[in-house]
Amino acid sequence: MATEQKARSELTPTQHALYEWGHLLVDFSAATLFVIGSIFFLYPDLQRAGTWMFLVGSIFFAMKPTIRLMRFLHIRRLARQAEESIETLLQMNHLP
Repeated sequence: MATEQKARSELTPTQHALYEWGHLLVDFSAATLFVIGSIFFLYPDLQRAGTWMFLVGSIFFAMKPTIRLMRFLHIRRLARQAEESIETLLQMNHLP
């Protein structure tokens, strides 16, 4: 667990910002689509378009945990790489 926390801190500021911006963009896009879709639902001629906006907004909401999962897997990969580096260094020090 300590290695995972260390790996989390090793995300570059740019990587961290990209995950945050991605999450924000998806959040605002989904919310905007749902608000516009709700307004469209008030007018019978626009209900079909409103339905599509709800569908696309739902897909955006589904992307939120996907971005979190991608970030988690990225951190796990960094943690494994750090562990492998430590093991390699330890093995090198034990060579005769």
